[in-house]
Amino acid sequence: FLLSTYSDGDFKNDFENLGTDEKILKYILHRINTYLADKYADVRVIDNLELEHILPKSPKKSLYSDGGWELDRFFTGYDTSTEPHYQKQFSTNWVWMLGNLTLLHYKTNKTIGNSNFGKKLLWKNQDGDDLGYSKSQLPINIDTLLKDENGNDRQDWTALSLIERTEILNDKALEVWKLPE
Repeated sequence: FLLSTYSDGDFKNDFENLGTDEKILKYILHRINTYLADKYADVRVIDNLELEHILPKSPKKSLYSDGGWELDRFFTGYDTSTEPHYQKQFSTNWVWMLGNLTLLHYKTNKTIGNSNFGKKLLWKNQDGDDLGYSKSQLPINIDTLLKDENGNDRQDWTALSLIERTEILNDKALEVWKLPE
């Protein structure tokens, strides 16, 4: 019954509205990460991974150059008349979209906090060690966060990049949980 009534489109639609249960979201991202790791023979699951919100639940309110989130910058290129997602305003809808979530080591996640994408990308600890997204060894970050859909280095985090990454993760999830034909 399930195979005959549940389409790939239904699956993707349901995956866009997963809610806010962090255990479920972390599990989904772990499964996608493990699926992507298959092509990296020496990659092992890292302990102490935490759910990271790229656009934070409480964005730092200061200038972008000071690590803050300027929401006008986040919505650059986003047109509510052509995009079927959410309004041009900060809301939890954006924060909890699957494409806005990733996995990071607990200590790194706690130290990068609510900074903007540029700061999180190149984050260094007090000793000068690179710990930001750009140094992540997790396939989910290497394959879907650091590069856009065209393989170009991602320089900023916008509503459009969040939507794009959500679609990429939805496609990966469909591969992970593919029903037999």
